[in-house]
Amino acid sequence: MEGEYKKFSKRLFDTHDAPARTLSKMILEEQMGYRYAADHTDTYGPDLICEDDWGVRKFIECEVKNNWSGPQFPFDSVQVPERKRKFCRIPNLYFMMFNKEMDHFIWMKGADILTSPLVEVKNKFTPSGELFFQVPLIHTKIIRIVRRLGHD
Repeated sequence: MEGEYKKFSKRLFDTHDAPARTLSKMILEEQMGYRYAADHTDTYGPDLICEDDWGVRKFIECEVKNNWSGPQFPFDSVQVPERKRKFCRIPNLYFMMFNKEMDHFIWMKGADILTSPLVEVKNKFTPSGELFFQVPLIHTKIIRIVRRLGHD
């Protein structure tokens, strides 16, 4: 099965990358209890690296899903582009996918993505079709973001 990759969009990157990274680091440290969360130094690797109190490192890929609004995810599965496969092979890799309002996110393991069905999906970015893993919602967790006073 072959499909095309979505072309890089600087506009989408500039709109979503910094806010998603900043919010992810805050959530990992303040809501999920990681000792630290920081930008990964490898610009071609996952977005973030974090570590818990036992020294266990996790790698995080974060993004915003503009077609998801509100607390409930509107589909039966989460589509993850096949081009993210390279990250899913990294041990302890997780995805944080935010809704449009950035008040909820989906947490899922890279390993669960790799075992999900791969399908070709036509969309506005790649009309001839791009390959996506379709991760069943049972392999994900939707988490409400709890913000402390002084954070917005």
